Amino acid sequence: MGADADIITAPGAKKPTGLDLYARFAFAGAVCCAVTHGALTPVDVVKTRIQLQPEVYNQGMVSAFKQVVKAEGAGALLTGFGPTAAGYFLQGAFKFGGYEFFKKQSINIIGAENAPNYRLGIYSVSSAIAEFFADVALCPLEATRIRLVSQPTFPAVCSVVSLASPRRRASRASTRVSSPSCSSRFRTR
Repeated sequence: MGADADIITAPGAKKPTGLDLYARFAFAGAVCCAVTHGALTPVDVVKTRIQLQPEVYNQGMVSAFKQVVKAEGAGALLTGFGPTAAGYFLQGAFKFGGYEFFKKQSINIIGAENAPNYRLGIYSVSSAIAEFFADVALCPLEATRIRLVSQPTFPAVCSVVSLASPRRRASRASTRVSSPSCSSRFRTR
């Protein structure tokens, strides 16, 4: 039931423990979450547009994809990819590494001999604590992604990476001179 109980290692190799073990769980979770959520960025962009403008995007997902590409170019479907990938990289690291860490700590507190009797509680509490910290790490980047998708004038410099279409970048460039800087936007809200 411990975090390192089922680790497969090469014959004669030492099993990872401590920080090395939790770093492996964290890295695996980080890569998986970043790849899966990053790959679905186009779906998320279209979903957000449908939610924000139901009067424009009212013919279903496939039609909304076509409308976004026609109006802004295919690159618009990747708007917010950077914050999405970075945010879910952090979220996956905290979620999976944290879960294993908190599970081991819970077992240490309860005792290995009593842990099987409290398995559901250990799993539930460990995952809840890990998810809390994972979501705290994700929130600022998810907020940036939503603003990039919903506000064309939101400064690209505020995002981790902005892979928007050329038309969208041109729209931002024409309004950037008159728009406040990234830091002043956050201070005034």
